[in-house]
Amino acid sequence: GGGKGGHVPTTRPMAVVDRLLPLRHDLRIADDAPGAAPRARRPRHTIGAEVWVRVAAEPGREPAPEQFAGLATDGTFTVEFARAQAGRTAAYRLRWVGTRGLVGPWGTPATATIAA
Repeated sequence: GGGKGGHVPTTRPMAVVDRLLPLRHDLRIADDAPGAAPRARRPRHTIGAEVWVRVAAEPGREPAPEQFAGLATDGTFTVEFARAQAGRTAAYRLRWVGTRGLVGPWGTPATATIAA
């Protein structure tokens, strides 16, 4: 008990689509803090990064809602897609989650095409 309240993350996660596989994206996630090592997984006092994804709609259809894909805890994350989504673009937004559930600012979005 005691101690300071929860830590609110102040840096942003950067996501890179590391590998494009059929109906699958493997993300690599690092911290954007100045001076952070390129392989820095996540800042102290965080449990990981929330991964949100929006898949582009078919032409003429309503845009798909952004969906929570999961929590990336170790610097990598895999997202799998339905066959009907092949050829569309997936856009990712991530933010760090502190140990008490407080979230930080959104990182720069990353996008990639879903391979068939």
